[in-house]
Amino acid sequence: MNEITATLTRLLPIAALVVSGWWLARRKIIASELSKPLCDLAFLLLIPAYLFPKLYGSDLGRLFDLTAIGAYAAVAITGMVIVATLCLRRAELGPADTALRMMAACQVNTAYFAIPVFVQLFGDATPIFPILILQVCLLTVVVLTVLEFARTDHETHRHPAVTVTRSVGAALATPVVVACVAAIVANLASWPVPESVLSGLSFAGDAASPVALIALGLHLGGSTLRLRGATPDENAVIVFKCAILPSMVYGVTEYVVRVDDPWPAYLTVLAAMPTPQNVFVLAGRYNVGLDFAGSVVVKTTVVALVLLPVWTLLMT
Repeated sequence: MNEITATLTRLLPIAALVVSGWWLARRKIIASELSKPLCDLAFLLLIPAYLFPKLYGSDLGRLFDLTAIGAYAAVAITGMVIVATLCLRRAELGPADTALRMMAACQVNTAYFAIPVFVQLFGDATPIFPILILQVCLLTVVVLTVLEFARTDHETHRHPAVTVTRSVGAALATPVVVACVAAIVANLASWPVPESVLSGLSFAGDAASPVALIALGLHLGGSTLRLRGATPDENAVIVFKCAILPSMVYGVTEYVVRVDDPWPAYLTVLAAMPTPQNVFVLAGRYNVGLDFAGSVVVKTTVVALVLLPVWTLLMT
């Protein structure tokens, strides 16, 4: 009973901030449209500011556990293959629709959701960083490449190498990846970074979690959940993302691959995070599955909030 109370107490600030943003949007005190600039503020400035000093001061040998990262990568890639195989059985779903569903089912909201969750539950968000880099540099590149090829088919016949290069460049140029790579290089090279710079970045980075959670709440407040009329693949993606993927990660890290504690707990809770908002961003950018993407992002966020205490208690 004490563990349940302690877990719920740690998760309460996260739920409170999301609900506050939702209530402010619903009451029209703050326009839900402001979620976009707030998300941009968090993604372009606050989260990179949080990541750099944390990674710079980390023990990279402990943080980059290759066995744990490899196990998670194997599960995520397997999940994407499963989703792609199921999508290919439906003739009405083209390559772009399939790529969007692969991303929605197997990638997680690290920046806006996982960081505050890990800070509250484990007191440390650094275990997220290797998976964040894996997700952006590998999984997102696969999705972007498929989307770029699909767009090429409808626009111009671009050389495949150009398409892949464009996809890789788009993934690696994100501020989060730039901050992570810069911190890792500075850490490995033992380059001195002035304490005033690190403290200034930490000061700005401390605002990342509350700003991201309130922005998420504003987004939810301005969204309309379609409980009826949801497509079968939409419901299947939600179930896969919120229940099957974390179960697969738990099974592999506990019973298949020898992963040292506390990595099974870290990876299972991380896999239980909702679909990233980037799915909605990419859907708009490539003009494919916009309603599907918006609905899945909202619904997986709600379901993840409900199931998070269950996954947390299972791993403690």
